[in-house]
Amino acid sequence: MLHEIEPHAFDINMAFVEPCTNDSALLFHDDDDGRSLVKATLAEDGSIEFPTCESFGTSAPFTYLFAIDERAHFLIDDAKFDASLSAGEDTASQSTVQTSFLPMRDLIARSGDPQAFAVATAFHLRNWYRDNRRCGRCGKQTTPSTTERALVCTKCGHTVYPRISPAVIVAVTDGDRLLLTRYAQGHYRKRALVAGFVEVGETPEEAVAREVWEECGLRVKNLRYFASQPWGLSESLMLGFFADLDGDSEITLRDGELDWAGWVPRDKIEDDDDYALGRALINAFLKRGNA
Repeated sequence: MLHEIEPHAFDINMAFVEPCTNDSALLFHDDDDGRSLVKATLAEDGSIEFPTCESFGTSAPFTYLFAIDERAHFLIDDAKFDASLSAGEDTASQSTVQTSFLPMRDLIARSGDPQAFAVATAFHLRNWYRDNRRCGRCGKQTTPSTTERALVCTKCGHTVYPRISPAVIVAVTDGDRLLLTRYAQGHYRKRALVAGFVEVGETPEEAVAREVWEECGLRVKNLRYFASQPWGLSESLMLGFFADLDGDSEITLRDGELDWAGWVPRDKIEDDDDYALGRALINAFLKRGNA
């Protein structure tokens, strides 16, 4: 899965350091079609390469993110960076950064490349920094903590930590059949499993039962936990389950999130090298049947 980057080591501990010459810089951009892009190149061997911090110049708005092995990764605040370019500031970034903005989803699909995981995790933190520039309690500006990864209100002192939302994804089985779905909206058009966020006051198991009922009008039983995966695209921690159909197998699309759902026999499910927890669940079903 995306986060399985061994033998590389991922270190999320906050560090208060300045970027070194060859540290990686991540700069995101949202296009007019709602796609998230990141500045990067694909090397000849297909691996992902980010621009170095040096190529952006010392005046770029860097924030430390994490390290993979010995290389630190820094975020560039896209709003401040765009503002500096609009103001015509003479920064090295205007002349020496030769990378292009590439679709983020295309890059994180490169499972096994630790930089694919870096993209998703950096995107998670980028959204958190962007969405908490002001205090949610009093509306005043926040500033980064000097002791931990947090944002602190400059007036009331309210402290905000990175948000991690629990979410569930479930492989619902009926003998040799698997419930597959397709979302009605968004750029992702492949068949997928039922998934959704855990609501306030719910357990993950209750969220599984609710999501399957709301999306497909089906009841489930015999839930079994499978695995988890950090999923920066939705700022969530995905919890994967298997479940058996309980009762009637007739599907009723109920809440408008899906434009298709169906029972697919094991021998009709196509292979896919997807990197997500959902595919790991499907592969487990293909190999072992009801896990």
